[in-house]
Amino acid sequence: MLLNKKGATVQVTSILFRAGGSSEGEALTVEPKRVTVFIGPNNGGKSRALIEILQKIAPSGHAEDLIFSRVETSDISEEEFEEKLSCLQRPKKAGEDANPNVMPLEGRGGRQLVDIPTLKSGLKPGAKANVRQYAGQNFIRHFCLNLGGSNRLQLANSAPAEPITGNPSSTIGALFKDDALRSRLSAIVNRAFEQFFVIDPTQMPDLTPRLSTEEPPAGVEKQLSAEAAQFFENCLPVKDASDGTKAFIGILSEVLAGDPDVLIIDEPEAFLHPSLSYLLGQQIASNAREGKQVFAATHSASFLLGCVLSGADVDVIRLTYRSASATARHLPADRLKRLMTDPLFRSVGAVSALFFENAIVVEGDSDRAFYDEVNNRALRYSDGGIRHATFLNAHNKQTVVNIVRPLRDIGIPAAFIFDLDWIKEDGQVWDRYFSALGAPLGLKGSMAAARREVRRALEAADPNYKRKGGLAVLCGEDRTTADAFFDQMEEYGLFTVRSGELECWLPQLAVERTKSKWLPSIFEAMGSDPADPSYLKPGADDVWAFLNRVQAWSINAARRGMGSPGASAKTPSAPNGGLPMPA
Repeated sequence: MLLNKKGATVQVTSILFRAGGSSEGEALTVEPKRVTVFIGPNNGGKSRALIEILQKIAPSGHAEDLIFSRVETSDISEEEFEEKLSCLQRPKKAGEDANPNVMPLEGRGGRQLVDIPTLKSGLKPGAKANVRQYAGQNFIRHFCLNLGGSNRLQLANSAPAEPITGNPSSTIGALFKDDALRSRLSAIVNRAFEQFFVIDPTQMPDLTPRLSTEEPPAGVEKQLSAEAAQFFENCLPVKDASDGTKAFIGILSEVLAGDPDVLIIDEPEAFLHPSLSYLLGQQIASNAREGKQVFAATHSASFLLGCVLSGADVDVIRLTYRSASATARHLPADRLKRLMTDPLFRSVGAVSALFFENAIVVEGDSDRAFYDEVNNRALRYSDGGIRHATFLNAHNKQTVVNIVRPLRDIGIPAAFIFDLDWIKEDGQVWDRYFSALGAPLGLKGSMAAARREVRRALEAADPNYKRKGGLAVLCGEDRTTADAFFDQMEEYGLFTVRSGELECWLPQLAVERTKSKWLPSIFEAMGSDPADPSYLKPGADDVWAFLNRVQAWSINAARRGMGSPGASAKTPSAPNGGLPMPA
C-alpha cells in the first residue's frame, strides 16, 4: 500500500494460494473481482481463507499462513489517504496527548490516539512488520468489516441521528440520507419478505429501521409530523424481526450503503431459507459497487447459484483438504453458469456436489437410495464407507456421463456405478462412456476390444447373464479376462455391479427382485431400528466391499480419470491450478 501513487481504495489485487488444482499442480493465483466466493467440503479451508485475507489487509499480529502464500493489496494515494483520514479524525478531548502528530481517529474499530507519521510509514512499501501492523490496526481496519454470525444481526439496529450535511457515520445514516439507495434496499426487502424497509426519524435522537406492510407515503421518512409518527407506529422495528430477516437486511445494507471497502462474510446463508439465500447471493453480486470487494465462504448451493446467475463477474474458488493434501481451484463463472442452467444438471441436484469431497453418480433413484443407505450404515458401524460424498441419480445410463464428466472437469472426484449390461453399448454410446472415463485416447481401442470380448463370453455362457449371476456364469480364462477388464474400469472410476444388477445385492435377505417392489422390500428386510438384532449392519463382502473400492478411488490423490476427455492420463493441470474446461 503506497502513499505516493494514485489508487482507488483499500482493495485486494492478487492472491497466491499455497495449493493448486492437484498436489503436483502449480499454485493458484487469482486477481479477485468485486465478489469472491469460497466453496468446498467441510474443513476445506473456506473460513480460514477469510481470516487470512483480513489478517493480510489489516494485520493484528503474526498469523500462520495456511491457505495463502501472498495477498497483495492496492496502493493508497496521498489524496485517498487524506480523504479517509478526514473521515476518521475526531477533536481531541481534554487531557489527551497534546502532541500535534497524535490525532484521535474513530470508526468501526473504536477510538484510538494515533501517531500520524508512524501510520504513514506503515503504509509504505517495505515497512517493518510491527509498523505495518500499527497501520493495519489503527487505520486500515476501519475500512474492513467482518460480518460474523452475531454482528450481522445488529447491522440494522437504530443509529444516532446526524446533521443532514456532511458524511454519515453509520450505514443507517447513509441510507436515511440517500433516498435512491434506501428505495433500492426497500424494493429488495419487499421482494424477499413482502414488506417495505423504512427508516423512522420520529424517535429522535435515533433513526430506527422498520418494516412496513404498506408502501410508505412519499416523503414520510423525512417528516416529524403526527402523520409520520402514526405511520411508523404501525411498522415493526427490524430489531424485532426474525434472525433471517435481520441478517438479510443487515448484509445488504452494508453492500449498498456501508463505508467498508472490504466485506468478509462467513456463511451468509445462515438463518435463511434456500430461496432467500439465492436472492441474497444474487443481490450481493449485483449490487457490490465499484471500490468495494466482498469475500464470502458458503455451504449453500442456493447462495452460490444466486451469485453466479446474477450476471455479475464473480470468482468462485473451491478449496479441499484431505490427508494433509490441499487443493485450490478457480472455477470459471461462465462454465458454472452453463452447468447451473442445464436442466439435467439441476434436476439431479448436481450443484450440491461442489460442497462435497466426492460424488457417486448412479443410474436411477432406487440405486441412489440404496447405495446411500448402505453407505450411511458403513460409515456408522464400520471403518468403511465413502466419507463426505453425495449420491446423485442421473435418471439412466446414458445421462450418467452428462453428470460425471462436468463434475470431474471442475475437480470433483465423480465415480459412476453401472449395472453389468452397460457393456452392451457400442458406437456413440461407448464413445461417450469412454469420454467420461478420462482415459488416454490410446487406450480406447484396446478397452473397446476387451469390452466386446467380455460381452461375447457372457452372452455365450447365458444370454440372461444380468439376472443369472453376472460374472458368476463365467469360468476359467473368460472370468479372468472379465475381472481384469472391470478392474481397469475401476481404476478410472467406473464401477460395475459384477453380480449383474442392483437387485442382486444382499442375496441372503431373499428379497423378491421385481423392479417396482425391490427397494421398499430390501429396506424392510435391512431393518430400521439399530437396536433390533435383525438390523443389518456392514459385512466384509458383497455391497460393503464394493463401496469400499469406490471409496479407495475417491480418496486416492493419484486416481485416474480426472484429466480431460481423451487426454493423456498424465496431462498436467492447467495454468494457475485450473482444469481444462471443454465446451
